[in-house]
Amino acid sequence: MVLGNKSEKMQAQPILNSLHTYFKHVMSTDEPVCMSAYVFDFLEQPSAFSAQTLQQQAGFVAKEINYLMGLTIHKDAQFSIISHSVGAYVVYSALADDVFPVKNLRNIYNLAAPLSDVPVKFYGNLETLMRKMWQDIDYKRIHHVANINFSGGVRDLNVPIEHANFNIARDASNKQNNTHFFAYETSTVMMKNVNQAIDHNSQLYSRAFLNQLIPVIGQLTTMTKHNAGSRIDKAERLLSIDVESRVYLTSELSPNAADFPSAIKNEPQAAMQVKETLSLPMFNPQTDDLLDTQDAYLVKVTGPLPNLF
Repeated sequence: MVLGNKSEKMQAQPILNSLHTYFKHVMSTDEPVCMSAYVFDFLEQPSAFSAQTLQQQAGFVAKEINYLMGLTIHKDAQFSIISHSVGAYVVYSALADDVFPVKNLRNIYNLAAPLSDVPVKFYGNLETLMRKMWQDIDYKRIHHVANINFSGGVRDLNVPIEHANFNIARDASNKQNNTHFFAYETSTVMMKNVNQAIDHNSQLYSRAFLNQLIPVIGQLTTMTKHNAGSRIDKAERLLSIDVESRVYLTSELSPNAADFPSAIKNEPQAAMQVKETLSLPMFNPQTDDLLDTQDAYLVKVTGPLPNLF
């Protein structure tokens, strides 16, 4: 686990404790899974908002992970990385290092990472580093790696949601003979059972968020023989709200699906009140392009319901 600026190992404890509990008491698999966790603690390092510091940390991460993998009995042992904030810069910069054991890497989970732009208050040589980081990666070497990023939404004042995507990486991979880069980004607002924005550091300890994150890590860890695309699809199914079903179900309560609130108003015996209207994005599942938006409704039931179906 690679944390961000001035972070220490204790901040990783909620995630690592949750992973330990899940692997030991919850997850069942036909194949034995041995979990060993390591945290890179850069608390005593200078500010990470320096390209030189981040590059030094990346070299250290590459070297130490290579060392750790050399200690394993099974040379085909696999590992995943969790990063937080600009710790993602350290991780992806480390991938370009020749000593990094890329063939053993399976998944990278980035929490609140500014992947397509640097935080506004830290503009400077970090932006140059960030763009160079994506250009220096040999995307054929990481074709088997699933990359996932979690944005905290509007409450993350350090990393705006528009900066928390893999767009630059996708462009860079396309320029390398159209090498596919397997990646998925989501927001805590659009995650099942979270459905809210959270601040920058809360992804390290928010119980609602960890209750969704940990099972995903567990499930993807067991998919040792699946390609990156299959693991991305699995993560998306486990994490994302089924927008089409949600809109379908709420609309079906109304005889006039196009005007749900008016339909309730025109049914005086309907003991329902629209408490909130939410415009949900509808995406093309093949290309992730935004197709349209549709309204969904939070409805309060105040009494017996008439037959509106």
